[in-house]
Amino acid sequence: MNIPEVDLVLANTNATVVRQKLPRTTYGSKDAIIQIIRDAVDMEESIRNIYAFALEGRPDAGRDSYLAFLVEYQNDHFDLFDDSEMNMGNTSREYEVISIVQHMSLLANPNHLLYSVKRLPYQLRDLPPLQAACLVKSQSFKPLLPNWQTFLATFNKNMQIYSKSVYQTENWEVLYDEAKAALRDINVCSIHQFICNLTEYAQLNLGLIRGHELRVFICTKGNECQICFVPVENAYTVYQQIENHLTEFVYGDFLPESIIRSPGQRLLSLSKTELMPACQDNLCWVFRENQSEFDD
Repeated sequence: MNIPEVDLVLANTNATVVRQKLPRTTYGSKDAIIQIIRDAVDMEESIRNIYAFALEGRPDAGRDSYLAFLVEYQNDHFDLFDDSEMNMGNTSREYEVISIVQHMSLLANPNHLLYSVKRLPYQLRDLPPLQAACLVKSQSFKPLLPNWQTFLATFNKNMQIYSKSVYQTENWEVLYDEAKAALRDINVCSIHQFICNLTEYAQLNLGLIRGHELRVFICTKGNECQICFVPVENAYTVYQQIENHLTEFVYGDFLPESIIRSPGQRLLSLSKTELMPACQDNLCWVFRENQSEFDD
């Protein structure tokens, strides 16, 4: 195993690398990785690249390979996730891999989500974090989402590309288009600003926040949107001022309370939660306190 010199790999030799300790369960690892990256986005850390790679299992390991990541931020900090038990051993594990890849493609630029074309040796886990990061960075990488099938081949012992029918193809195929269409430039504004800027946008999305007396008003244009949190007692009055100006949709599920304070959760929730056309029944669900006015 050849370990490259730090100054040959990293432009900033003062870069910091943290090897994150992860839970022993696969779903626990998945949730912990997502949380750490989301927290970084909340602190306004900008992700430069995410490197995904298949890591060989040790000779006595239960699996032949495991999923690992190196997340590189614009400030030259790295989070190393090479302690995970995540794998492609069965359908349940594949769904966990799909979930984490989906979250990463929304929190980062999907074209900067990359995978190593070769499996990395298990000894990586024994290297100091900085050297491990250099070894990962020195590999050959390709964009993951357009090439998910060849990415999954790196988990096979012989690097064989299997038929798409072996995998949850429908779930993989949508990830890239969804990531490219995701809302990324999200501006929180007041009710007055929201109404004044309405003509600059193309679509109005309405929703509820779980466990909170607020309604969510979002107007979008491409990857850009403005969001307004409206007290429930004012929500229907605000809606009456702007209805029929834009194409209207309703979020098909509650949005989590954390979108109020978490920019990372906004990126995830506003792009993942299903939208439905704003028919009368759906509007009644959002403005349930004013349901009688819809019935008139």
